[in-house]
Amino acid sequence: MRERYAPALLGALCLLWVGPATAQDRAVSRLMHGSQAPYRSQIIGPEAMQEILRSNRLAARIAARSAGGMVSIPGGEFLSGDDRRRASVETPYRIDVTEVSNAQYRAFLAAATAHPRRYAHPQEPETNSYLPRYWSEYRAPLFRKTAAARIAPFDELTFRLPDNPVVGVDWWDAYAFCRWANKRLPSELEWEKAARGVDGRIWPWGDRWARGKANIGGDKWGEVDGYIYAAPVISFGGGASVYGVLNMAGNVAEWTAEGSLMGGSSNASPSGVRTSARQHHERGYRSFNIGFRCADDGQ
Repeated sequence: MRERYAPALLGALCLLWVGPATAQDRAVSRLMHGSQAPYRSQIIGPEAMQEILRSNRLAARIAARSAGGMVSIPGGEFLSGDDRRRASVETPYRIDVTEVSNAQYRAFLAAATAHPRRYAHPQEPETNSYLPRYWSEYRAPLFRKTAAARIAPFDELTFRLPDNPVVGVDWWDAYAFCRWANKRLPSELEWEKAARGVDGRIWPWGDRWARGKANIGGDKWGEVDGYIYAAPVISFGGGASVYGVLNMAGNVAEWTAEGSLMGGSSNASPSGVRTSARQHHERGYRSFNIGFRCADDGQ
């Protein structure tokens, strides 16, 4: 199937269970896997599971320290792009610590349904729907009747778990959400600076790839990080940027104000989740690995 319509089959999975040691571990475990579909995670061993739990507890502490779910980024120069050229974001701004979750997007959808086009971009197509692509049944009826549907690493819940990032949204949807939240989409340069700091680091944590710091392409790249698709928005604290922004490498690619996609996703390679990596699609493009976060002009 084409990527924009449904994930490809990755094979049979087994139940993943490692007993958490504390109440906090159990809470993080619920955030990680979602209470309704734990079997949609990669098969990993106890040691790897414990490392994921430690990283996600760190992510929870990072998120708790933020003011209203955002962090301030100073204005000024930083090293941008693969060639680390000097670029500048002239004024301070704030950016969301996490990607927008399904739970957050659901609140917006209720408001947008009650007041159609109140938050729309002036050029948004009249036919645009803010409903995420995977919130309605996206699997072909014939496929759902086969044995493959029972062993596929995705089902009707995979992309709807409340703590996971909303996906299957296009640029118009992201713009409208940010406007509803009294925010805006970050520019490419704002997004990049929040991800890499001023020193031009290749990944949010530095210039050397480190396993377990980002949700990327899994077994395909020898990376077993616990997830086949997106992880909860509060996850992978070990890979946070110098400013304390989570999941800016991998998890879901994120829309910017210019309409580009930054950060790569859960099916990307390490090079595909560089802080300078960009993708380009039309603004109406939707995929299971595309989401967003918001920014504003506050200090």
